[in-house]
Amino acid sequence: MSKKVRFIAGCPVKGCINGNIPIYWCHNQDDGAMYIFDNGYLECDDCETNGLIIDWKFDCGEHDYEYASFQGYLNMIAVLGHLVADEDFIDDCIDAGKRQRRRFRGK
Repeated sequence: MSKKVRFIAGCPVKGCINGNIPIYWCHNQDDGAMYIFDNGYLECDDCETNGLIIDWKFDCGEHDYEYASFQGYLNMIAVLGHLVADEDFIDDCIDAGKRQRRRFRGK
């Protein structure tokens, strides 16, 4: 069974100035708290909308909605790693990103 934690991480859009700033991410449809799973999925706690992180767009306030890049994803996981004291969880998130590497849409 996959593990999940509250999605508190930097913006995964490549080159975003908020890449290293922890953000409490919320779903834009209902303001529900977002969670990240160790298999690379995100899920809204309220409406339970979920999907691979590569299929979500992000708006941290510095840009319009954009897809994550692989580089941005790894940076986001690095920020998350400072907040989550679970090395296995972080390793699994990195592995999930590597498996999907070619599918990241961000530039």
